Amino acid sequence: YWKQTESGPVEAEGFVDDEHIVERISLFRETLNSEETSAEEKAIQIAWILHLVGDIHMPLHNTSRVTEDTPDG
Repeated sequence: YWKQTESGPVEAEGFVDDEHIVERISLFRETLNSEETSAEEKAIQIAWILHLVGDIHMPLHNTSRVTEDTPDG
């Protein structure tokens, strides 16, 4: 994972690999199925699921940054 700075891209510190789109969608589904989740929170979860499902099929959301300096992404 990298972030853009004024001097160019740098490796981001503290990136958590176990939080990703598939994990988040599963978490949102669990909260939507819970009777303890409020209607307001369920509305937010549904909006996030729609957003993520829309993003997951976008080619630029599913790529690695590959350059001469980082040929393996």
